[in-house]
Amino acid sequence: MKKFYIGLFLGLVGALHAQSGYCSSNCEGTPSERLAPMEFHFDFVRSVDHFLKHPKARLRTLRHCHEAFTSTARINTITNSFRVNCDHALEAQKLAQSQP
Repeated sequence: MKKFYIGLFLGLVGALHAQSGYCSSNCEGTPSERLAPMEFHFDFVRSVDHFLKHPKARLRTLRHCHEAFTSTARINTITNSFRVNCDHALEAQKLAQSQP
C-alpha cells in the first residue's frame, strides 16, 4: 500500500510539473504570437480615512496599482472598485505627505 501512495504522489508531482510551464509541447506559434497571461484586479472599496490610518495598506495598494497600470506583459482586467481604491490610496498619500 505504501508503494501505491508513493507512486500516486510521484505521478501527481510529475503531472503538476508537466503543467507548470506556460505552454505545453503542443503549442502552436512562437512565444511572441501567444496570448499573454491574464490578471484580474479586484478590491473592496476603502475610504481615504482607512488609508490614512493604515499606511502599510496604503503603500501595498499603491504598489498593486502601479503594477496593474504599468504592466505590458500581461492582459489586465481592472474593476471599477480597484480604480476607486487606487484613487483613494493616492489621495491619502498626498494628504499624509502634506501633514506635518
